[in-house]
Amino acid sequence: MWFSILKVDEFTTEGGFKGIYEPNKDKVSINLDNFNTVAEGYDDIERVVEFANVVTHELSHREYAKELNNYMNEVLKELTSITKQYSKGDAPLDLVSKKLKTFYNYVIINESFAFGSGKSYERLSHLDATGSSVRSVMTSINDHIRKTVGRKDRQVEKMLSELYTETMKAIRKLKD
Repeated sequence: MWFSILKVDEFTTEGGFKGIYEPNKDKVSINLDNFNTVAEGYDDIERVVEFANVVTHELSHREYAKELNNYMNEVLKELTSITKQYSKGDAPLDLVSKKLKTFYNYVIINESFAFGSGKSYERLSHLDATGSSVRSVMTSINDHIRKTVGRKDRQVEKMLSELYTETMKAIRKLKD
């Protein structure tokens, strides 16, 4: 019954997350064990609110994915292609940077949307968590770019550092 009400596909006790949406499987999993440790010292209503926020967050990712994951995947393919061209000397780094910015914008929108779901505008303190989630994605994408380039490249490192700073500033601006 709860699966139908909550639209959660799986309750689990494994993994280091409270909730996760896996777009490749279209699956929302909630890790009940992680609520026990986080919820210590909370009263019952705070636990319910925390649980509801996590479920809402992951279901928001699912809805976002229905609309925009195809675009994100296309941008990621283009980014990989342009990065390969750059590594061979066939494309300027500016093209890599431009495509990477586009991808980061999708990620920021995705996380901001998911963290903001179900909360009033006045309670958008979730942007700190948005930054954390975006940093995690950025780390993965940056590692992918480094691997694609296949060598240590100062220009790539400088570009990644500048985009990191620019992206975090953009998230902080949302807070103001």
